[in-house]
Amino acid sequence: MAHDFDISVIIPCYNTENYIEDCIRSALNQERIRVQVILVDDCSTDATLAKAQAFLPHHPHLQIIQNSENQGQARSRNSGLNVAQGRYVALLDSDDYYIDSSVLAHWVEEADRRNADLCVAQSDSLIEKSGKILPRNRVPLLSQEVGTAASCPQLVNVRQCWQILYRRDFLDQENIRFSTVLRQREDRLFFLEALLRAKSIAVLDLVAIMHREHPASTMKKKNYDQLSFFTTHMTLLAQVFARARADRVSSDDFERANAGAYWNQTFFYWAELLRQKPSAGLAPEGTEADSPVSQGYLTALHDLTRHAGPLFRDRYLSVQGEKETAQQEGIYDIARICLELGRRDLMQRLLAGQRLHYLTVYELAEQSQFSWAEEAATHYLRFNRNAEFADMPVSADPWKTLAGIKRLVVHVGQPKTGSSAVQHFLEDSRLALSKNGVLYPLAGCGRDRGIRRDRSPGHALLFSKAAAGDDRLLVNLATEIENQLAPVHTVVLSAENVLSAMFLGETSTFFDIDPLGCLLKRIGAQNVEIVGIFRDQSPWLQSYYRELVANPFNGYVQTPPSFLKRMASSGLLEYDRLKAHMASLPYVGSTHFADYDEIKSEGVDQWFFRLLGLEHSIRTWEKGTQINVSLTDAQALKILFTKSLELSRQRRGELYLEIRNNVALKNSNFKFFDQDTSGMWQGKDDHASSKEIDKAWFKWVSAQDGFPAIASLIDFDLLQESAAGVAAKSRTVKKVVAGVAAKPRDTKKGAVRVAAQSKNIKNTQKPKIIKAVKVERRQQKTWRKLASKLLPQGIKTALKRVI
Repeated sequence: MAHDFDISVIIPCYNTENYIEDCIRSALNQERIRVQVILVDDCSTDATLAKAQAFLPHHPHLQIIQNSENQGQARSRNSGLNVAQGRYVALLDSDDYYIDSSVLAHWVEEADRRNADLCVAQSDSLIEKSGKILPRNRVPLLSQEVGTAASCPQLVNVRQCWQILYRRDFLDQENIRFSTVLRQREDRLFFLEALLRAKSIAVLDLVAIMHREHPASTMKKKNYDQLSFFTTHMTLLAQVFARARADRVSSDDFERANAGAYWNQTFFYWAELLRQKPSAGLAPEGTEADSPVSQGYLTALHDLTRHAGPLFRDRYLSVQGEKETAQQEGIYDIARICLELGRRDLMQRLLAGQRLHYLTVYELAEQSQFSWAEEAATHYLRFNRNAEFADMPVSADPWKTLAGIKRLVVHVGQPKTGSSAVQHFLEDSRLALSKNGVLYPLAGCGRDRGIRRDRSPGHALLFSKAAAGDDRLLVNLATEIENQLAPVHTVVLSAENVLSAMFLGETSTFFDIDPLGCLLKRIGAQNVEIVGIFRDQSPWLQSYYRELVANPFNGYVQTPPSFLKRMASSGLLEYDRLKAHMASLPYVGSTHFADYDEIKSEGVDQWFFRLLGLEHSIRTWEKGTQINVSLTDAQALKILFTKSLELSRQRRGELYLEIRNNVALKNSNFKFFDQDTSGMWQGKDDHASSKEIDKAWFKWVSAQDGFPAIASLIDFDLLQESAAGVAAKSRTVKKVVAGVAAKPRDTKKGAVRVAAQSKNIKNTQKPKIIKAVKVERRQQKTWRKLASKLLPQGIKTALKRVI
């Protein structure tokens, strides 16, 4: 087949009078390449068409095809494809434009070099209202030069038909065209079929297109007509995937990621319509959430995504924020089961952001035919943070219920001894355990958020509330015991923080606070078993310190020697005394203490379940991200540096991911401690001040290989961002001060209210709280000053502005 041009650029010409000239000019003025530009006039205004026609006398390779009125976008684009004479075809919306005059030449050269059927480029977005230019949904690069949708599921992140360069021979041979059934919403259907059929796909880091974000875009409109188009789109796409499965050109991972994209659309784009009532003003008269339009949408969604496995296991679809939370915490998977079972009432609650009660989730898992239903149910429940059980009556006599527990097993850690593995096995087995009369409670079982959502402190909140005299979670626990699938004979609690510094503050010892004793007294159960796993002190201290400082959100900024000195005075290193104390507590009938190094080969989780005689209840789902991966000392140090900066939680999360993926930090030989860890806190440092200890450590550690390179990783932009955060906080403080001065009466009322609330806090706790806050502030200030001495001079200057 003869090719007269290197590339044919097809531009559907809509009502884009303000942008059409930039669009056409960017396509025509390309260097080193033969370009055919095809404008397909699809009901554009006379003014838009006139501006396009003004290019004709000067550009012989520009062609305008005028279609009949209301022919539709799909037919218009197909008209362009049918007259295209280029070796490659590109699609460009008439309000977008190419970045520069050489971009198409680079694009074609790379497609030629890689012999690609499809060649994906990147794009930026021009936010018309603000004038800002932002990166737009970057497609991850492949590990090889070309791949397929089946072998490279990350290709699901291609979001637009215009970010792909198509080999025209490939489109013709596979007979890939825009569906004429659809008048709109045809783009994704077109390029997904192309992705599935292509035998060679390349992904470039080339930014080729500037996409305009403006409110007049058709795709910004949400109404029942658009919802209907999208429903038809999903019905047709289900047929495309059915053919792809039959021809084995898709994969489970690609289909799962694609299903996640459509559930994102459902929850974060169409939900407003799907749950709309006429009284809300958006729905037309006679239309409501359970209308044929909404029913048709949900039916098509179910048909399209039902073949995919659990969506929370997907690691290829790039989403952030609320979308990532909804997918990774299993909300979509529970919604899929609701659709399967026809439970539109529950679907409506999920769309409204409500959580389902655990008994409802158990019921859904039991009734579902999905092979992964129980796995999804237990995964969803692990994020039911601090369950209140509002759907059922509060226990009439919680203390009688708690005292009546026949067997109470309490796992107390230590941290970094496989506690996370134990807790994940208990969470995965929660439904199976409940059927057998064993409860791993939701009450008091906390969960981290965002990038650390897969890390759980277990029932640490239950312990801390009980130690503070707050019985609310214990009442919830009693309610949960009374409402299980089978009568409860065993309750299992797990909280690695019991044997950690997190409960103790700056001066208390474990024996002063005794969180375990406080909890057992409040529960009052007669047959308690304590399970504890201890680790050799030197590796444990190193690992535990790294864990503390590598959490970007906890504010922990002690240097290693200060940490070691505090641990030495906490009582947590007196293993024999700890074991004797726990064995002597009221209600404790037996203890099970193990050496971590002796049981880790078996697997701490396996050992734990075997110890309790619960092997038959273990659920061994496919391993996901529920692994408490330790960072290197170099990565932990970088995070420690960033804690001295005033950054948003989101920014800290982004930095955490950058640090976790940094190859140099992964491979660094930097170490926090010398070979003899215990020597750093015994003897010579016992009477030294914290400041002296910190200075000595900085002097020692700065001489280690790799340390200067790590310190320099705090860049100037990060410091500027921190300075902006400090300034913003300062402005907020000034506003608050001004507000207080302006409203003395309100301030006085507020002070009275605070004073009344403070009566609920024990007087003995007040000095500890105040002292802890002061110590934390002092430590952070010291850390900032000491850290700044080791930074390059340019960074030091900027850091002074921040601290």
